[in-house]
Amino acid sequence: MSIRSHFHRRVIPIFVAMANDQIIHVKSEHIQPGIQKYKGKIDVELQRHLKNARLEYIPYVFEDGRVMMVLEIMNTAFLYPSKKVVYQTLLAGDKV
Repeated sequence: MSIRSHFHRRVIPIFVAMANDQIIHVKSEHIQPGIQKYKGKIDVELQRHLKNARLEYIPYVFEDGRVMMVLEIMNTAFLYPSKKVVYQTLLAGDKV
């Protein structure tokens, strides 16, 4: 199994399961401009929790509290309304 298909099977379904009006898929060309425009900073604590769950996302928290979860290996990201929603997703077992 390729790394790409492994991540696609393991990680993407998390967001599909949680896909609702709160979570937005971010096109690859909008990831870096979004991080810059909204002054995204990596949340070290959240990143540690993600790594413990064996999830390779990089969480950027924006000034307005939204969180962009970036999966660099697949050049994709998902935008959450808050860290609370990210943690709810993790705790629900849906794996960010």
